[in-house]
Amino acid sequence: WDLSDVQDQINNIRTVVSEYQSSIELGIYGADWEAKYNEYVQKLKAAGVDTVLETVTKQYNDYQASKK
Repeated sequence: WDLSDVQDQINNIRTVVSEYQSSIELGIYGADWEAKYNEYVQKLKAAGVDTVLETVTKQYNDYQASKK
């Protein structure tokens, strides 16, 4: 994978994940978990998760097309 074009987004995503993931997994937010989860997803989107997924998908599809 050549992720050099989206390295900034990947770093931003890692920051968001480190902020939220363990608290969500461990249930620290209790009854407020869904609001925190939605906040987490929105921050991932703002960090560029969709751009990274599009980049990886395009590279994968290009690779598959080259093998036909």
